[in-house]
Amino acid sequence: MSDNPYESKEPLVAGEFRNRSRNNPVAMYLMAAYAYYQEDDPIMSDWQFDQLAVQLLEEYDKWKLHPHLPSQDDLRAGTYLGSYPEMVKGALNAYRRTFHS
Repeated sequence: MSDNPYESKEPLVAGEFRNRSRNNPVAMYLMAAYAYYQEDDPIMSDWQFDQLAVQLLEEYDKWKLHPHLPSQDDLRAGTYLGSYPEMVKGALNAYRRTFHS
């Protein structure tokens, strides 16, 4: 068995991912980046996004096993240049339905 707490044999449904993202700044960062860069429909202010990047940089070692952790360069630049997992798109849609309806 892997020591990686983010590895799962079963895919997460959007609701489960949304619940995890409240305590998972990586997930929130990816959802916010996707909303801003891909959909041009932000879910948070630029300041909030920048603060989330600062938090992730400060806690980088804590999240280093997360399979979709943005690079430190992306976090310093306040951007995301990676690919987005499908679960991010589903979680973002669920987040919007729950918190932005």
